[in-house]
Amino acid sequence: MTASERAPDPTGGAVRAAFLAASLLVAAFAIPTPASAHPLDALSAAEIGAALSVLRATGHADAATRFPLITLAEPDKEAVLAWHPGQSFARKAFVIAREQRLVYEGVIDLAAGKLERWDAVPGVQPAISLDELREAQKITIADPEWRAAMQRRGYGSIDPDKLFCAPLPAGPGGDPSEQGRRLVRVTCFDAAGTKSVWSRPIEGLLAIVDLDEKKVIRVVDTGPVPISRERHAFEGASTTAAPPVEGALKNAHAAIEDGLMRWRQWSFHYRLDRRAGLIVSLLRYRDSERDRMVLYRGSLAEMFVPYMDPDPNWAFRAWFDVGENDFGFFASPLKPAIDCPAGAAFLDAVLADSRGEARIGKSVICLFERDTGAPLWRHAEGANASTAGRPAAELVLRTIESLGNYDYIVDWV
Repeated sequence: MTASERAPDPTGGAVRAAFLAASLLVAAFAIPTPASAHPLDALSAAEIGAALSVLRATGHADAATRFPLITLAEPDKEAVLAWHPGQSFARKAFVIAREQRLVYEGVIDLAAGKLERWDAVPGVQPAISLDELREAQKITIADPEWRAAMQRRGYGSIDPDKLFCAPLPAGPGGDPSEQGRRLVRVTCFDAAGTKSVWSRPIEGLLAIVDLDEKKVIRVVDTGPVPISRERHAFEGASTTAAPPVEGALKNAHAAIEDGLMRWRQWSFHYRLDRRAGLIVSLLRYRDSERDRMVLYRGSLAEMFVPYMDPDPNWAFRAWFDVGENDFGFFASPLKPAIDCPAGAAFLDAVLADSRGEARIGKSVICLFERDTGAPLWRHAEGANASTAGRPAAELVLRTIESLGNYDYIVDWV
C-alpha cells in the first residue's frame, strides 16, 4: 500500500472496505520484472515507468495528470504471427490521459524513448479513478443539503465509520445541464454493525457530484424508506496460503515456455489488462505436426447492466462495467479452496494505476486442471463385452473481478 492509502481517511472504514479493497494492487517498484519473452506480454513495471518518463519529458504529464489507461500497444497481427522465439521485437505503450479536463490518446516507443503520437479526443469521458471515487465520497458527506436530508432520516450526526457512500457511474441522463460534465451519482448505505456494506441502502436520496467542480450540483430526495436492521453477514471460510507457482503448474501438467502456456496439445498466451481483464491470445492446438490456430485474441468486450427502474434513484443505473470501471483493475486476490482448487497455480499481474505508477496484483489469476466427470470418448462393444475410453480433463484460467456488490467470475476453459 502507498503512504496515501495508509493515511487516515475521513470517509471511514466502510469505504475502505469496499473501495480500497479494490486496490488489490500494491506498489511494484521494488519488485524485479523479467524481460518480456513474447510480443504480447503485458507491460512490465520498468516499461510503465519508462512510458511515464517520456510523457513527463515531453511536457504531457505532471502531478495533476491522471491515466485511465497505460497498457501494451499490441503489435500488428502479421508481426506477431511472424515472430519466433529469440527474435527481438518492438515494445510500445498505449496511453489514455486526462489533463485540464481534456482527454488524450498517445503511443510511446519504449525502446527509442519516443512519443510517436499524442492526440486530443474531445467530447469523451474516461473511466473513473479510485482517487475520484474517494473525492466524491468526501464531497457528498460535506454537502449541507445532503446532510439535511440525512437528518430528516434520523441521522443526526454523520459517522463515517458507520456509513458507506458509493459513487456510481452517471449513466444516461436527459438533463441538458449535465451534458459534458464529469459526473457521478452518489448513493449511501447504513454500514453500522455489518461488513456487508451494500446490504442496507438509504433509498430515496441521491447526490449528483461534479468531479471537476468538486461539488454537489443537485440532491435528489424522494422521501425516506425504512432500512433493514439485519446484519446480512457473509460467513467466510478460512484459507491456506497459495502454493508456489512452479509446483502448481506441474500439478496441472502445464508449463510456461517462450512466453506461452503449454498444456497437453494446447498452447496460448495470456495477460491481464486494466480495462479488458483477462486476455487470451494465440490459442493453438497441436494436431500431429501442425499447430492449428483456434483463437487469435479473445477478451470480454463489455458487461451491460441495465436496471430498467423508472425511480429517479435507479433510472440512471444502466452501466458498462468493463469500460466505465477499469474491469481488470478490480481483479480480486484469489484464495485457494474458495476461488480456485487448493492445488491451482496462483499468478500475479502488473498494471499501471491512475497516477501512472506500476502496481502488482498478487494471485489475481489462477490456473488449474480439472476432471470433468465425463469421458472424452468411449465405446462399449457388446459382442465381446469390452469397453474403451478416456476421461476428459479441462484446463481453466480464471480471474474474479469484484465491482461493488458484483463478483464476475471469468473463466477461459
